[in-house]
Amino acid sequence: MSAGINELTKEDYDRINSYYSLVPHPEHPEDVSQMCVQLNTGPFEGTVIKYGKFQIAPPDYEGESTAKYEYDIVTVPPELQDVEHSDEEGEKFEYMIGEILVKLLWDRHLETLKEEQKEIKTNDGIIGEDRETDTLTFNT
Repeated sequence: MSAGINELTKEDYDRINSYYSLVPHPEHPEDVSQMCVQLNTGPFEGTVIKYGKFQIAPPDYEGESTAKYEYDIVTVPPELQDVEHSDEEGEKFEYMIGEILVKLLWDRHLETLKEEQKEIKTNDGIIGEDRETDTLTFNT
């Protein structure tokens, strides 16, 4: 990703978004908690994966954290089942699914912020008229 730490640029976002589609788990299509990622590009196009455990390590001496995650390959298209992939293709695959996971986590973070902002109201004359107009009120 090309932006500073903890940022996704519009270009990053669009590029990563083109890599995948969210799809139901083939064995549990009615269970939304079992959503999977189908790759839309590259030598693994059509492959469906499901993320598993996710863990962030504490920041190192430079203040950077690394993430560990697991994933399962749920389905592989028939045309890819007996294909041998190079180490370079495997590394690109790992990097791409890492970027997808970062974007999915970023999307969830933004959703959470939007939900929290619904709970934050500015003093617009409706709540707390005795407060300054730039005072924020938090509903818990």
